[in-house]
Amino acid sequence: MTTVLPRTTREVRLAAVPEGLPAREHFTVAVTPRPEPGPGQVLERRGLLSPPARTASGQREYGTGEIARVRVIRDLLALGLTIEDLRGCADRLHLLAQDPPPRCGADAPGGPAPGVAGRTLAALDAETDRLAALRENLARRAFGDD
Repeated sequence: MTTVLPRTTREVRLAAVPEGLPAREHFTVAVTPRPEPGPGQVLERRGLLSPPARTASGQREYGTGEIARVRVIRDLLALGLTIEDLRGCADRLHLLAQDPPPRCGADAPGGPAPGVAGRTLAALDAETDRLAALRENLARRAFGDD
């Protein structure tokens, strides 16, 4: 299930400095655009990246291990896996940063792949079959081939 975040947020702002305890009239509520997450924040929130150390000025400071992990995540997302897929194997993502990465599928190339990779390959195969049938049908209609 995908969670859709609202496009706006509400902020409670101090409208006037009180002389004593603040009351309701000292505050206003403003609707503002939701800020976009910064680099790495989505990965941190989803448990794929640990919150990094901070510099004295509060900026995130990523080490070589974290940078390698982000590259692995980026590459896997580009291959069609989702953040949710990666959450299921987050404890093993560091293994893919090794050079060369360890084999994680069946012994024989082209054999059945386990887990997330197997499900993703099956989905890609099904989509390829669907598109091939669609192309064949379109070609038959467009060019009259039987």
